[in-house]
Amino acid sequence: MTYQHPGIETLGTISAFINQRLVEIVKPTNYADSRVIRFQRFVDNQDAKIGWKIQQICQELGFGISGSRVARLFRRCLGITVREYVKRKRLYLAAQRLKDPALSVKEIGLGLGYRTAWNFQRQFKQLFSLTPTEFRKMYEKEIEP
Repeated sequence: MTYQHPGIETLGTISAFINQRLVEIVKPTNYADSRVIRFQRFVDNQDAKIGWKIQQICQELGFGISGSRVARLFRRCLGITVREYVKRKRLYLAAQRLKDPALSVKEIGLGLGYRTAWNFQRQFKQLFSLTPTEFRKMYEKEIEP
């Protein structure tokens, strides 16, 4: 038996592949802290482009606890760090935007706050096992009549 990389071919459509990857983004535990939920909503509402420090967000939301405490709670509740969560949310948004052929890969990456197109492409491939261009081509093939 040989190892088969979890690519598109084994999951069917590109949508099934992305949905499978998105399930892996956050695996919440039974323990839920209201501060973590509020913090997560704040991050989600920022379109994953936060240039804030965790401590600033805590002050903005009036938590009354340190940023490092919220970061620990976040990791305990969601199983990933704040930085990893934001990174995955940005890449999910990138996948959604790649469905629009009018936007270039570079525009999408820079628009989501990546400093270089290369860094965006590297992180996208790391999460989805496809470059943004490969993803776009697979999506275009899928929607062709």
